[in-house]
Amino acid sequence: KEGLAHLRKAIDLDPLNPDLILREALAMQQQESTFPKALERYKKAVQLMDRHGTPISFDIFANIGVLSHETRNFEESLTSYKMALDALDVDGTKRKATLDDIGLEGARIRHKDNSMFYDYVDSELKIQNPSKGEGEDGVTTLNVMDGPKVCVEVGDFIRLGATFESEIEAIDK
Repeated sequence: KEGLAHLRKAIDLDPLNPDLILREALAMQQQESTFPKALERYKKAVQLMDRHGTPISFDIFANIGVLSHETRNFEESLTSYKMALDALDVDGTKRKATLDDIGLEGARIRHKDNSMFYDYVDSELKIQNPSKGEGEDGVTTLNVMDGPKVCVEVGDFIRLGATFESEIEAIDK
């Protein structure tokens, strides 16, 4: 508590210093009763850093995500986690899904349980118009006509255009 009091005196002397405000937020994050105030302080620090053109580290966004989750603001939490991932991937190459990943040990185009960590890949496949299977409600059969060899598995998710999204339930070869 004494350290926090000294930190607050420093903030009083330099209220626009984002480093001091971040330290205060981190200290407040240690007590559940001050989670909302810590979240407010993190947001203030991000605002100041943005204004100064200072890059914002992924861990700041991750902490905002944790505090948002703990205060039951799930939409803000998800947004903050995505911002943390974006901060880790400044050039956009780390999270980009590619078909080149198929076949590499441990490589996956997507994570089956969490859409935040996967993306659809444009496979350039050409298909016939989707049609309903005979006597099977809710089943759409897609026939691949042309395109590169694509390894898909049962359980993979596919998207055709902007609206049709489905899970692969069976593959007939």
